[in-house]
Amino acid sequence: MVKGFFAHLKQRPITVKTKLIGYTMLVVVPVFLFCLVYKHQAEEVLKEKAGKLIVESVGLSSSWLDEVLSGAVRISAATGSDRVVTQYILSQQGTLADFEEIINTREAAERLEDILNTETRVTSIWIYLPQQGKVLSTEFGLYQLQDIEALKWIKEKALHNEMQAWIYPTKDLLLAKGLLDITGLKKSPQNVTFIRILPGVGTDQLPVIIGTTYHKFSIEALLHEVSEKTKTTIYLYNQSNKLVNSIGVDKNKGSVQWKSQQSRDYFFSKDRLITFSTSELTGWKIVASAPIENYMGGLSLLNWLIISFLFIVLLLSLYSARALTKGIHRPLKQLLNHFKSIEQGDLAVRMDYKKKDEFGVVAEGFNQMATTQENLIRSVYEERIAKQQAELNFLTSQINPHFLYNTLGALYSMAKRVDATLAQALISMSRLFRFSLTDGNDMITVKESMDTISYYIYLLNIRNPHKYVLETFIEPDAQMCKVPKLIIQPIVENSVKHGIEKTNRLGQITITVTVLSNDLLIMISDNGIGMSKEKLVELKKQIKESPKQKKTMNKPEIEGLGDSTGTNYALINIYKRLQLKYGDDFQFTIGSEFGKGTTVTFRLKKEIE
Repeated sequence: MVKGFFAHLKQRPITVKTKLIGYTMLVVVPVFLFCLVYKHQAEEVLKEKAGKLIVESVGLSSSWLDEVLSGAVRISAATGSDRVVTQYILSQQGTLADFEEIINTREAAERLEDILNTETRVTSIWIYLPQQGKVLSTEFGLYQLQDIEALKWIKEKALHNEMQAWIYPTKDLLLAKGLLDITGLKKSPQNVTFIRILPGVGTDQLPVIIGTTYHKFSIEALLHEVSEKTKTTIYLYNQSNKLVNSIGVDKNKGSVQWKSQQSRDYFFSKDRLITFSTSELTGWKIVASAPIENYMGGLSLLNWLIISFLFIVLLLSLYSARALTKGIHRPLKQLLNHFKSIEQGDLAVRMDYKKKDEFGVVAEGFNQMATTQENLIRSVYEERIAKQQAELNFLTSQINPHFLYNTLGALYSMAKRVDATLAQALISMSRLFRFSLTDGNDMITVKESMDTISYYIYLLNIRNPHKYVLETFIEPDAQMCKVPKLIIQPIVENSVKHGIEKTNRLGQITITVTVLSNDLLIMISDNGIGMSKEKLVELKKQIKESPKQKKTMNKPEIEGLGDSTGTNYALINIYKRLQLKYGDDFQFTIGSEFGKGTTVTFRLKKEIE
C-alpha cells in the first residue's frame, strides 16, 4: 500500500503552485528551530551565570571557613612547641611527688590559658595524656577518664592513621565516652575540634593528643549567611564525605549527589542547581543546592515572546503563500498554455498580460518570439551551412601529409649521395612525421609507438652524440596492443627536456610494457633530476583537478616534470585525453625523487589490433 502511494506521487508531478506554498511554509521551519535554539541557549546562559555566581559565593565561604578555623591550627602549634607545656607532658611520663605534680599542672594550665587568649574564636585547649588516663583542659581543668574508649574512637574514627584531623560534632562522638571537651557535660556535642598527635612523646599505641575546639554555632552562622545570600540550601560534608550539617529551606530533603560530578564546580541535577567547594584546611565540602526556577525569572516572558513571534511568522507565511500563488502561478500557467499552442504549430498565439512587472517583460518577449519564429528557424539553417563551409575551408587549407612525405623522401634520396648520417636523420624524421600524422587514426600499436620514440632518440643523439640511451622491455603479447597516439612520446620528451638535460650524466630512458590480464601496464622511467616531495604532491594535485576546470587552461606555474622552470601542460593534456577515452577505468601515477629521476606509469584497458 505504501509503495503504491509513492508510485502514485511519482506519476503525478508536484505543481508550481504546490511548490510555492511549500517553500513559503518552509520559512516557518528555520524560524521555529531558531526559536528553540535561542530558548535553549537563553536557559544555558542563565544557568551558567547562576552557577558561576553561586560557585563564587560558596568558594568565598570556603575561604572564610578556612580563615575562621586556621586559628585552631596556630593555637595547636603554639601549644605543642611551648616549653612549659612540653615539660609538663614529659613530667607526666615519670613519677612525681604530689606537690610537684600540683605545681606543674597549675603552671601548665596557666600557660594554656595564656595561649588560648591569643585567639578569640578558640574556646578551649586540651591535652590527652593516655598513660595516666587524664585530660588537662582550659575549660574543664584536669579530669580523669575511666577507660581508653576515647582514645580508641579518636584513632579509628577521626585520625585514620593520620597525624591530625578535624572533628565536627555528630552523634558518633558519644563513643568518645568521658572526653568532655568533645562530648560536652550533657553529652550533647557542640564543639568543632582540631586534634593532632604530639610527636616525640607517648607511644604509637598511647599517643599524646592536643586538641583545640570551637563552638559549632560559629560555623553555622557562616553557613546561614551563605544560604541567605545565595538563596540555597547548604550541606556540610566532613573529610569522610559524610553529611554532618544542613542549613536552608530544603535541609530536610536529605543529602545531594555531588560526588558523581568532577569536571566543574557546579552542575544541574533534575530541577536543581548544585555547586560545591572544598576547604583546603579541613577537607570539608560545602555543597549548595537551589531550585533552577529561582534563576529563571525572565524565561517565562521569553517563552511568551517566542510563541507570539512564531504565530506572527505563521500568519505572514500563509499570506505570502497566497500572494505568490496569485502573482506567479497564474501568469506562469497562462505562459505554459501558450507554449503548448506554439508546439502545435499555432504561431499566431499571443499573451494578454498588462502588468508592468517581470511577467509583463516575459509576455512581451513571448509575443516577439512568436512573431520572429519563422525568421529564427531560417537563420539557424543558414548559420549551420556557413559553419560547415568554414570547416571545409579550414580542412582544405591544411598541409597535405603526402606532400610532406614526398618532399622528405626526395631530400633523403639527395642526402644519400652526400652524407649517410644526414640521410638517416631525414628518413628518421620522415618516419616520425608519418607516425605523428596518421590518417586521422587516434590509436596506434605499442610497436609503432616504440618505433616513433626510437626515431626521436636517434635525432636527439645527432645533436648530442651518445647523450641518450633508450632501453625497452616489451612483452611479445604487448607488441600489437593499441594505445592512444601521443601519450608515451610526450612523457619521453618531458624526461629529456625537463629531467636529463638538467644533469651532466648519461641520460637513460627505460620503457617497460607488460600485459596484466585484461590490462596493459606501461612504465616510463628516466634518471633525470627528478623533483622534491612537495613539488610532486603539487603536480599530482593539479593534474587531478585540471579536468574539472571549465575555463581554458593556462600554462601552470608550478614545477614541471623534474624541472623548476618547466611546465606540466603535456601531463595534464595526456591525463584529460585518457579520461575522455577510458572514463575512470584507467590509472595514471607519477613517482619522483630529487636527484634520482622520475617514473610515469599507465594502466590501460588492453585493446588488440
